[in-house]
Amino acid sequence: MDSDSFALYRLPQHDDCTLVYGKAQSLLSIGDLEGLSGFVVAPFAIDASTPVVLIMPTREACHDMPFHYRDIQAELPDSRDIYSRDFARFHMQLAQDVFGKIVLARRASVECSCRAIDMFHKACALYPHAFVALFSTPFSGTWLVASPEVLLEGHNGCWHTMALAGTMHLDQDLEQLRWSEKNIREQRYVATYVSDCLRPFAHDLKELGPRTVKAGNVVHLRSDFTFGMNDDNACHVIEALHPTPAVCGVPKDDALHFILDNEHCDRRYYSGFSGPMATDGETHLYVTLRCMEIGKTSCMLYAGGGLLNDSLEHAEWDETEAKMHAMKNVINRCSVIKQI
Repeated sequence: MDSDSFALYRLPQHDDCTLVYGKAQSLLSIGDLEGLSGFVVAPFAIDASTPVVLIMPTREACHDMPFHYRDIQAELPDSRDIYSRDFARFHMQLAQDVFGKIVLARRASVECSCRAIDMFHKACALYPHAFVALFSTPFSGTWLVASPEVLLEGHNGCWHTMALAGTMHLDQDLEQLRWSEKNIREQRYVATYVSDCLRPFAHDLKELGPRTVKAGNVVHLRSDFTFGMNDDNACHVIEALHPTPAVCGVPKDDALHFILDNEHCDRRYYSGFSGPMATDGETHLYVTLRCMEIGKTSCMLYAGGGLLNDSLEHAEWDETEAKMHAMKNVINRCSVIKQI
């Protein structure tokens, strides 16, 4: 698949956008990224159908960006019944103490005739504190992301990641918000995991938080980690972190295999990561959350939620609905503008 690809992105709290335009290279491991630079698109689970993709800025951009669309119209979204069966299967593992936490994802299809570039700019306006990216390659298809979660970012030897977990719908003043024990425990699972992953590779490791942060119409609990890297090989840290318990589970390897064997939702690049890597000496990789794959006449939205032993199905379903609102809001706002 030797055709032009692109990524257009805007970092959180920045006004300027960056376009990466060139050939896309497929890789079958995170380690293959070592020494390379460009815009990275990685899936939840790497295989031949969803490889790691690196867009290398090798060409001047043309006026018509090259969009690559998969036939997502032929794919069925997850129904409420499918989610209910998946929840029961996943929750049974928690009740039997197989996992401390596991993430269940789903997807939903929405008709959409908006231009992808218009949705990108609308997402930038709606979510100034998020990493917003529009990318299109023959390996991945076309995706729009507005993510609040850093996987790994660094510059001049100073590195940063975060543990973002626990979700509540924002329907009250932030000062009056009280977190449930379930959300606090879920976030602590992720924070402990991140800390344990970093120790073999990091020095001067510091943790700050957790604190409440707003992401669109929901809020999360977030802990931040700053550190120096022992061998300056970011791929080692990425391989240790991804996928984090925020999108997978505890223990990681067992949860990953269970999800791949039992979850009806084909996550593809949802809950993977994306962003510029070692571009001008900087890396900004974000977990691919609050995202959708864009087709010619419809979009596939993705969301997930962390399950614990005391999780309730209806509450978890409502959480995924709240998370999908971020992309639905983009589509709805663009549709209104188009009608006007």
